[in-house]
Amino acid sequence: MLPVVFFFFFLALFHCSKDEKLFFALIKAAFSQRRKTVLNSISSGMGVAKADVERALADSGISLTARAEQLELSDFAKIADNL
Repeated sequence: MLPVVFFFFFLALFHCSKDEKLFFALIKAAFSQRRKTVLNSISSGMGVAKADVERALADSGISLTARAEQLELSDFAKIADNL
């Protein structure tokens, strides 16, 4: 399990957004609730208004019905940069 964590961290470094802390918090929030859309997970997990998350997703070119497991790390970086 530990090599997987290091691999994920290594990959994340190459896709990190302008705000690294926000980037990792966003990923944690997105995966914190099973069977939820990224919109709902990020909104509730980070305490961000749903309208702000909707705008960030739209600006990033990501569907409002997308789930966390469907996104690439670069998608999370785009969302973080647009929040």
